[in-house]
Amino acid sequence: MGRERQKREERFYLDKFLNAMMWSAEAIEQDECPDFIVTLEGRRIGLEATMFHSDATDANGRPRRAMEEDLNRLLEKLMKAVRGHRGLCGVHGYLKFRDFRLPRPQERAIFVHDLVNLSVAQRPERGDKRVLSLAEHSAAYPVSARYLTTLKLVNKGFDATWNHNLGVAFAGPSERDLPARVQEKVRKTKNYKTEHVDELWLLIVSGELLSQASRTISPEELNGWEDVTTPLNESLYDKAFLFQYMRDRVLEFDRSSGCWTIAQKGQP
Repeated sequence: MGRERQKREERFYLDKFLNAMMWSAEAIEQDECPDFIVTLEGRRIGLEATMFHSDATDANGRPRRAMEEDLNRLLEKLMKAVRGHRGLCGVHGYLKFRDFRLPRPQERAIFVHDLVNLSVAQRPERGDKRVLSLAEHSAAYPVSARYLTTLKLVNKGFDATWNHNLGVAFAGPSERDLPARVQEKVRKTKNYKTEHVDELWLLIVSGELLSQASRTISPEELNGWEDVTTPLNESLYDKAFLFQYMRDRVLEFDRSSGCWTIAQKGQP
C-alpha cells in the first residue's frame, strides 16, 4: 500500500473512531511518530494508528493481504475503465473468479480491456440483467475466460459498482496477529516525539476488509493475553484502543489500571 493511500485510510478510520466515541476534536494534525496530533478538550494527544491485518497465507504460502492489495489495484483499474466508457453508464457487474486466482500483473490491462468490450457488447437494456458464461466467450476473450467463470451484468441506470466473489478467499486476523501488531508499535515508540503532547495513544483498527475483520473479542479475553497487556503496560502509551469498525465497538486499555474494558463513549 502506498504511503499516501495509507494515510488516507488512517485518517478515515480516525474520524470514524472519534465519531464512534462521540468525541469532537478541536484540531487534527497529520504528523509522523506518532501519526496524528489530536486536540481534545485542550489536550494534545499523540495518536499512532495501525490496521489489524491478517497474516494468513493461501495454499501457495502467499500472504492474503498481498492478494487483497492485488485485487484492489485490479478493481481500481477496472472501475476507471468502466466509468470512463459511455456504453457502460449505469451498468453494474459481478465477477465470479475461478479458483480465487487473479490475473498476473502483465495480464491486467488485457483483462480489463476485454472485460469492458465484452460488457459493452452484451450490455443489457435498462432494468434487465444478463448472466454470461466466460467459457462461451473464451475464443474472443481468453484472458478473462482464464480467470472468470461468470460475469453478471445488471443495468440499474445509476452509478456503477462492480462486485466479486473473492471475499471468502481472505481470512480475518487470528489470535497471533494482535500481539505482533502491538509489539511492533511498542518498539516504534522509541522514535516518538513526546515532548509536544500531553498523552500518547495507540489506535488499532479492525476495518471493513475481510483481511481486517475480527470476531468479537471480550475485555476479559484480552486481559488474559500477557503478550498484549505486558508490552502495553511497559510502553509509553497512556491508552490503547481496539476499534472494531464493522461492529461499531471499541475496547480500551488504560495503562493506569493495566487492563482492557469496553470503552465508555462521551467524555474523553
